[in-house]
Amino acid sequence: MRKYRLRFDPALELIRTGGLEADIASNTQMFTQVIEDYVRKYPDQWLWVHRRWKTRPEGQPPLY
Repeated sequence: MRKYRLRFDPALELIRTGGLEADIASNTQMFTQVIEDYVRKYPDQWLWVHRRWKTRPEGQPPLY
């Protein structure tokens, strides 16, 4: 029988300096770092489902 473990990390505190653009960039960087850390820790469990590459060089077959 397979087992699964559900893990909840502490909530991330949003950066709110009042500079909207800088806060968005800083918070996005923080969220991305958390994801990157998990991907590096468990690379065999990572699956990229977003259609990241929307265009291809001319003459190249489609990726999706």
